[in-house]
Amino acid sequence: MNDTSKALAAYKALLVQLDAYERHILKKCEGLIFCKDGCSSCCILKTVNKLEAAVVLETLKNIDAATKETLLKNKSKSRCPLLLDGSCTVYQNRPVICRTHGYPLTAQNKTVYCRKNFKTKSPDDFGPFLEIEKLDTALAAMAVQYQTELGDCADSDRVSLRRLLRRSMNG
Repeated sequence: MNDTSKALAAYKALLVQLDAYERHILKKCEGLIFCKDGCSSCCILKTVNKLEAAVVLETLKNIDAATKETLLKNKSKSRCPLLLDGSCTVYQNRPVICRTHGYPLTAQNKTVYCRKNFKTKSPDDFGPFLEIEKLDTALAAMAVQYQTELGDCADSDRVSLRRLLRRSMNG
């Protein structure tokens, strides 16, 4: 991982902001949101951009080999390959989509959220929420900047999480 990368620094700052947003939303909507570490209902991610891949790979390198072997044995085509017994093995450094999915967000001027949340009240009573389009645009710009910093002009900007897992086994 390129620790001098401006894009990586911006990405890590974004993660700090998203964690603050998460704390804010959980406090503001106390008792109405059930998304948390261990809830894996929406964990279907298969690929990440190269910027997020760098962070996930560094995290995977710090996971013991036996856990990684167990993850590699999981052949589920419908679940994230980084789940172990329903929990995310890279939770502290999970990708942006994993930090926001399920929480109330604004998408195309509508509030979207996991239907397991807000069973007794409308999330619209608690807005405004993070605008997903702005977040996606910022993340895409950081990812492009990261690839540019690396001199990476490859056609594909997505990396398989399963491939990252295999790469992490090599040190």
